[in-house]
Amino acid sequence: AENFVSTGVRLGKKIPAYSCATGRILLSSFTDEMLSEYLRNCKPVQKTPKTVVDIDKLHEIIKQARIKKYATTDNELEVGARSLA
Repeated sequence: AENFVSTGVRLGKKIPAYSCATGRILLSSFTDEMLSEYLRNCKPVQKTPKTVVDIDKLHEIIKQARIKKYATTDNELEVGARSLA
């Protein structure tokens, strides 16, 4: 098996909260009103073919993270990268 280490995400790099597991779990702590406002002002960027950019879908994903107490992403920020928070 070949090992792969991402070079695209480094300590201190700014990443949109909607596109990474840590950001989604942080957003899940927002009140419904705060989350709606964040998403209203959000302009999601399609980083990979799997990046979720639909506002309604993001809202549902973040609400599910609130219920489940964790969030995941799969190939949304970078191809080949998965995250869990």
